[in-house]
Amino acid sequence: MGTPGPPGPWCRPRVVLRAFLQGLQHEKEGHVRTKEQLQAFDMFQRVVEPAGLQAGIDPEGWPAVKGRRGQSEWYCDGADCHSCPLPGQFALAVYSTGRYARQQILSIPGVKSHQLGDFELRAVFPPAALEAVAKVIGARRRRSPAQLAALERARAARRANVGADQAVGAS
Repeated sequence: MGTPGPPGPWCRPRVVLRAFLQGLQHEKEGHVRTKEQLQAFDMFQRVVEPAGLQAGIDPEGWPAVKGRRGQSEWYCDGADCHSCPLPGQFALAVYSTGRYARQQILSIPGVKSHQLGDFELRAVFPPAALEAVAKVIGARRRRSPAQLAALERARAARRANVGADQAVGAS
């Protein structure tokens, strides 16, 4: 009897583990997203951009706008509404853990409570209420070119003042 040949790459634990970890890393970085998530991001960005909000990706790969007191997320495209409180409509969701933000969010016209917890809220709303919801959760906004220029001037002035202070202190 001859000796068996070397085992295939599937038998090497390090190779299998490395491939598994690389797959997780790609998912973590947002490289691997489903077609549905990509379409949702396109739709979400078209709604969010006119309001001047900064669209991003949540840890699961879905589009979201983060804020200080919660985040606004894509919820339903209006075509596949299984448990949507706004059937047949494009809907967004808001998630907040703030006690005081809860009452403010629920008082906005068009916002419907979806899940309530002791300290958290998930509500669904139409895109028309996005501006009011963004104000309550303190959503991040995109900076305009004028704001970016003013920020750069302020940084340059600060650098000049710090340089002048160091020159005075050294002599």
